[in-house]
Amino acid sequence: MIPFAAIVVAVTSGTSDITLIVSILGALGIGAIAAAIVTGLFSRRKLGAEAASLITSAAHTVTTMMEKRLAESVAEVARQREIMEHMTQANHNELAKMAKAHADERSEMRRVLQLHVAWDAIAIAKMAEFGVELPPTPPVTPANRFTDADGYPLSLG
Repeated sequence: MIPFAAIVVAVTSGTSDITLIVSILGALGIGAIAAAIVTGLFSRRKLGAEAASLITSAAHTVTTMMEKRLAESVAEVARQREIMEHMTQANHNELAKMAKAHADERSEMRRVLQLHVAWDAIAIAKMAEFGVELPPTPPVTPANRFTDADGYPLSLG
């Protein structure tokens, strides 16, 4: 922008053409420099503000995305934990059923063996009545026990 007051003063004062041109250029130069400085300051502030805005926006986007991923991860961990608890409980239930079935089988086997020992005793007694001598019945269970009364393994160590 040319300061018209400076041009009007230079033309009306009757100065030479060189003085007039120097005045106009001076007015133009100072104005251009001032405009450049003001524009630079404002554009620098504007660029700084835009950069800050962009950085803030990018950080917000990344933060939002990370929060979403974290929430998904937390939900997935909770889901996996629930599945593991369910599987663990199902495994414990199955093991308990198997242990009970094993203990029941051992109890039934013990009952059958007791009946066999009783029958053997009766048979030996009847044979003795008729004069037949039989040796004592051999044991029906091994001497070493590796399980308790319920059929659970004993610790050997």
